Amino acid sequence: MLFVVFCAGGAWMGYDPGAGKSFVPAEPLSVAQTRVKPVPVVPVEEPVASPVKPVDPAASECGVPALDPLGAPWADKPGYVKDLPLLKDSGWSQITVDNTAGESAVYAKVTDAVGRKDFRHAYVPAGATFTFSKMNPGLYLLKYKMLNTGCAFASGRILLEETPMGSQIKSSAYKLTLRKLANRSVPFSRLKDDQF
Repeated sequence: MLFVVFCAGGAWMGYDPGAGKSFVPAEPLSVAQTRVKPVPVVPVEEPVASPVKPVDPAASECGVPALDPLGAPWADKPGYVKDLPLLKDSGWSQITVDNTAGESAVYAKVTDAVGRKDFRHAYVPAGATFTFSKMNPGLYLLKYKMLNTGCAFASGRILLEETPMGSQIKSSAYKLTLRKLANRSVPFSRLKDDQF
C-alpha cells in the first residue's frame, strides 16, 4: 500500500517520461551582432632619452655584506664565525652545507623553527663544505646568504631526531647542496634582509 501511495505522489508531481532527452529547437536562433568602429591610429613621437638599463629586482633588494656580522673580514676557509655563540651543541645530529658546486661564498646560520633565534653561524666559501655538528634534536631552519649578491634564503623546517638503539644512538643528518639551477625553482624561501 505504501508503494502505491508513493507512485501516486510521483504522478501528482508531474512526472515527465521524456525529461532525460535533450531539446533541439526546430528553427535556429538569431544572434545579435555588434559592430565596433575602428579607432584611427595616431602616430606617437618617442621622446629622446638615454637607453634604459634593465633593473634586476632581486639585486636591488639585497645588500652585499662586505664584513661578517661582528664587523670583521670574512674568513678564508670554512668554519664557524668567530666570537658568535655555538648553541644547541650537545646532540649527535648534524646539518651540512655543501658548497662545492656553488658559485659564491655563503654565510649560513641555523635558527629555531620560526627563524627568530640564531643558534650557529658559519662561513662556507665556494668549493667547500661545512658541517654544523653535535646539533641537539629539534626543529630548525637553515638560512643562508649568498655573499656575491647579498640575497638570503631559508629552508623549510628541518627535523633532527635521535633514537636510542641499544647501546648506540641513531641521529639525523641533513645536507644542503648549493649549486646554480638554470631555469628551475628552488625549495627555499626568499628572505628580506630584516628576516635574515
